[in-house]
Amino acid sequence: MTAWNALMIAALAGSRAALDEARYFHAAVAWPEFVLPRPARLDGADCCGTYNDGAAKLDGYLEDHAFLLEALLVRSKTTCEERWFVQARALANVLIARFADAEHGGFFSTAWTAKR
Repeated sequence: MTAWNALMIAALAGSRAALDEARYFHAAVAWPEFVLPRPARLDGADCCGTYNDGAAKLDGYLEDHAFLLEALLVRSKTTCEERWFVQARALANVLIARFADAEHGGFFSTAWTAKR
């Protein structure tokens, strides 16, 4: 779910400029406040696959991390707030550490596979 929501937010932020709709901008900039943990740790456990009743249910997959990273970069670009770029950079480091295949290149879909 994190991946799908992140894609939606990136699209809303991009379409705001094309369609000049303030409500898209407000939806796009409010979202990272919800999806990032309180307090934000970005140690990998915070990027969840699902969220319900105030709790993360599954660890995030590569796509959850990657699309959240994209949404944070869009947020940073849209509002020119450095903190979102800092969050995106930290998440990029987590993504590489947890999912990169150092032996063959590329990335695994799950962190479990990457630890084999």
